[in-house]
Amino acid sequence: MIKIIKNLDNYSPKNEYSIFIKDYFKGILKDGTKRYIKNIDVEVQILDVNWTLIPITFWNLKNNNCFSSSVLWMFQYLWHETKNINNIFLKIFIYIYTKINIFFIKILRLDLAIFVNNNLLSTNIYPDLKENDFIEIQNFLLKKYPKYTIIFRTLNGQNKKYLEILKKLWFSKIIFRQIYLSYKEKKELYLNNKYVKQDRKMVMKSRYEHIYKNNYSNNELKEIKECYDNLYLKKYSFLNPQLTFDFFKIIQQNNSFFIKILKNKYDQKINAAYGCFMINNQITAPVFWYKNDNLYRNITLFCVMEWLDKAEIMNWSSWVWQFKMNRWAEKTTEYFLIYYKHLSFFKKLIWSITLYLSENIWERYLKNNIA
Repeated sequence: MIKIIKNLDNYSPKNEYSIFIKDYFKGILKDGTKRYIKNIDVEVQILDVNWTLIPITFWNLKNNNCFSSSVLWMFQYLWHETKNINNIFLKIFIYIYTKINIFFIKILRLDLAIFVNNNLLSTNIYPDLKENDFIEIQNFLLKKYPKYTIIFRTLNGQNKKYLEILKKLWFSKIIFRQIYLSYKEKKELYLNNKYVKQDRKMVMKSRYEHIYKNNYSNNELKEIKECYDNLYLKKYSFLNPQLTFDFFKIIQQNNSFFIKILKNKYDQKINAAYGCFMINNQITAPVFWYKNDNLYRNITLFCVMEWLDKAEIMNWSSWVWQFKMNRWAEKTTEYFLIYYKHLSFFKKLIWSITLYLSENIWERYLKNNIA
C-alpha cells in the first residue's frame, strides 16, 4: 500500500531509512528545495511504501541546472564529465549524443519525469525493498502520473537484486558514470597496500586533528561550506549541487548524517571535512571537502579506517579514480533505471535510441578504458 505523506512532523518512522528521510526532508517539504540547494528547484513528494519512506521529485521545467533532479541536466553533466577524453572519435560521439538528446528533451518534453528515491545529492543509498514494493511504486506512479517518465536514480553493483527486479518490470538501464566501492571484508587487504602505508605515515606526522561534533558553530559551518564550494563548484563544476548554509544546518540536526572535520592543531582552522550517512550497513559521503591533495589523502584515510569498521560497503564518488583504485576502491558502473513504455511513440523512439547508444558505445568505453 502506498500513500503520500504531506506532513512529516507527526509521522512515526518504522525503520532506519525512514528516520533518515524524515529528518532530512522535513525542512525541505516546508521551505522548498532552493533554500537548501541553490540550483535545485523541484517539487518533492514523500511516499510511504509499506512503511518505508521514499522521496520522489518533479522538475518544474524552469529553474534547475543540476543532474540529480533533471533529465536535461543529466545529459549536460554527461558532456561535462567526458569533455577531457583524449579519444577524438568518442569525444565527437559524446558531443553529438548529448546535443541531440538535449534538443529532443526540450522539443518532446522528455524532462517530464519522476525521479524515485532522490535525495537530491550526488549519491543515494537504497532502503531494504521487496519486489512487490517496486511493483506497487510503478503501478502507483503510472496511474497517478501517466505522462511522466519514471526514473530510479543511482543503482550500481551493490544493488544487483534491485537491477534484476527493475529489469523484470521493463525498466531500461542508462549508464551514468563509474563509481568506486570499498568493502569491510577487505579492510585488512587495504591496510597492507603500499599507498595506504605511505598515507598512514604521513597522517602520523601531520598537524591536523580529526574531529566530530553535533553542534558546530555558525562560523565552523561557514568554513565547511567554503571548503565544499571551492572543491565541488569552483574546481569541478557548478552543475554539482550548490549547497547553501541552511543545508549544512539541517544535516547537522539529522542523527543519521555525520559531519567530520580536519582542523589545524595550531591555528584551529578547518582545512578539510566530509559529510556522510549510513543506512543498512552501507555508507556514502556525498559531500567531501579539502584544500589540497595531501589533505585529501589525510581525510580519506580517516574516513576509510573509521567507517569500514561500522559499514559493510562504502560508496565513493566518480572523481580521482586512480587515487582510489590504488588504495581501497573497486570500480562499478552506476545506472539510472528508466521506464518509458507507456509514453507516446516519438518519446519511446528517442528513449530507445538513446539507451541503445548508451549501452553499445558509452558503456563499452567506460568499462574498457577506465581502470
